[in-house]
Amino acid sequence: MLRTLKPSLGAEAAVLAVVQRAQEQLPDRDAPLADRLFALECAARGGRAVAATVERYRGVLREAGWWLEDNWEPDVPHAVVVAQALSAADALEQELPHNWPGLLAEAVSALEHRQTRYGLGGDPALLAAVLRGLAATAANPPDWLLAAASDALDRRGSAEAVAELAEALGRHRSAKQLAPRAISAVFTGAESSDQDAAYARWWLAGRRGDVDQHMNVRAVDDSRLQALTAADPSDAKAAAMVMEAAARAAGQLVITTPESLNVERGRQQRQVLISRAAYRGAFFAVILIAVLLNLHHIAHALAPSTTDEHTYRQCVAGVACAGLGFCISGSTNAIARALGKDPPEWSRYLEVSATVIAGIVGAVAA
Repeated sequence: MLRTLKPSLGAEAAVLAVVQRAQEQLPDRDAPLADRLFALECAARGGRAVAATVERYRGVLREAGWWLEDNWEPDVPHAVVVAQALSAADALEQELPHNWPGLLAEAVSALEHRQTRYGLGGDPALLAAVLRGLAATAANPPDWLLAAASDALDRRGSAEAVAELAEALGRHRSAKQLAPRAISAVFTGAESSDQDAAYARWWLAGRRGDVDQHMNVRAVDDSRLQALTAADPSDAKAAAMVMEAAARAAGQLVITTPESLNVERGRQQRQVLISRAAYRGAFFAVILIAVLLNLHHIAHALAPSTTDEHTYRQCVAGVACAGLGFCISGSTNAIARALGKDPPEWSRYLEVSATVIAGIVGAVAA
C-alpha cells in the first residue's frame, strides 16, 4: 500500500552504514573456505550495493577448486566445501564445474554410513551447506539427511545455524514438512546470549518469502529493527547475513512520522476502494451493454415463437436497463463511501427509483 512513498535518504544512509560495518567483519583470507564461500553467496544475493564484495571474494571459487582437486576425500569438510561452492556458483549464475556435483553425491553417499555425533548431522550449519549444494544441482536430499535435519532441530542450535538450515530446507520440495518447523525454531529457540539471532532472523525473512505464513510479522519487524540498531555481529557468517539483508533493503526503507504514514495509508486505501467500485461497476455495465447490443438475437433465441419475440425483447431490455441503472447508481454511492462521505438517506430511494425508471424506459424503447 506504500508503493508511492519514495525511500528516504536518511533510511538509505542508515542501511548502507550497516552494510559497511558488516563488510568490515566478513571472513578474512585465513578464515575457512566454507565461511568465505558463504560470504560470497550472500554478497551475490545482496544486489548492486555489495557488488564490490562479490569481486573481493570471487577468487575463493578458484581456491576451492584447487583444494578439492588436490585433497579430495568424501568426508565432512570436503562435502561442505564442495556443496557451498556449488551454491555460491549458482548464486553468481556461473557455470558449475562438471565434476563438482559428482563429488558432492559421492560424499553424501559415503557420509550416510559415517553418522556420528560430531559428523555432518551434528551441526545444522553443515547440514544447511550440503542441502544448499544439492539444491544447486537440482538433486533431492536423501531420507537420512532429512532425518538428520529433523534431529538437529530437536537439539535447538544457535539461531544463526538454524536459520541457515531453515533456508536450505526451503529449497527442497521433499523438505516442505520440516521448513515451517525450522522457521519457527529460528524465532523461538534463541538463547538470550545469542547476539546474532536478530541478524539471522532478518536474513531468513529476506531469503524466505513464506516466513510470514509461519511466524508473526511483528517478530520479523522486531528482528529487522534490532539488527539495524545494533549492527555489530560477533560472527563472520552473521556479518555476511546482515550484509546481504541490509543490502537488499537499501533503497526500500522509508523514514517518516506516524501521522504522515497514517495519512498515506488512508489515501492509498481510498484509492483501492474507489478502483474496486469502479472496476466492479464497469464489469457488469459492459456485460449489460453487450446484452442491449445483441437484444434482437437474445429475444429471438428466448422467444418460443415469432409472435412473442417483441414481448421477450421488451423484458430483456427492461432488465438490462434496470441493471445498468443500478450499476451506475451503486458504483456512485460506493465511490462516495470510499471518499469518506456517507450518502444521504434519500440516495437509497433515488437508487431504487433510477433502477425502476431505467427498466421502464428500456422496455418501452425496445
